[in-house]
Amino acid sequence: MALTQALEWDCGLRQIDVVGQWRLEPDTYVLKAGEIRRGSKVWSGMTIDPVRLDRDLVVRTSKTGQPVIHAIDKCELVARCLPHLDRSNPMRPVAVQLNGKPWADRQAFSKAWRKYATKAGVPKTVWNMDNRASAITEGAAGNVSDDDLASTGGHAGKGITRRVYKRKARQISERFQAARQASRREQRRE
Repeated sequence: MALTQALEWDCGLRQIDVVGQWRLEPDTYVLKAGEIRRGSKVWSGMTIDPVRLDRDLVVRTSKTGQPVIHAIDKCELVARCLPHLDRSNPMRPVAVQLNGKPWADRQAFSKAWRKYATKAGVPKTVWNMDNRASAITEGAAGNVSDDDLASTGGHAGKGITRRVYKRKARQISERFQAARQASRREQRRE
């Protein structure tokens, strides 16, 4: 659970891109590396192996299919989780239940996440999926370029970045006002 939270927060990943998902496949379907079969259902998602400090994590996003590269060695929370991972099965899903199996669906994962969040004092108005929005909004508040925000978020263009993630960053307004006021002061000196 901690690694899932850290990946969503540090990398601005969607919950589904970390937790994975189940889909129906015929019995003739041949599993790919890291996939798990339970009857007619096949799970695919992020596995432990690529989450390492010595390499970049490449995630093909579920929404746009774009590959996004994350510098894991720069991700503070992820780096704190990595020494605690059991790497005996590199194809093990990142997000697993206590029994080692992938979550049945996003609601089951979200309910378990909420229990930890409540114990940690996270308000009930905050959801696990808010990790991604918070990460991108924090980047916007820190003056990360729209190009970099869109790229990190795996957005098809900067429009979604501007509409969705830059809407409440107070720091953006502060920088905007400071630049305007500095420009006025400069004009008065001329």
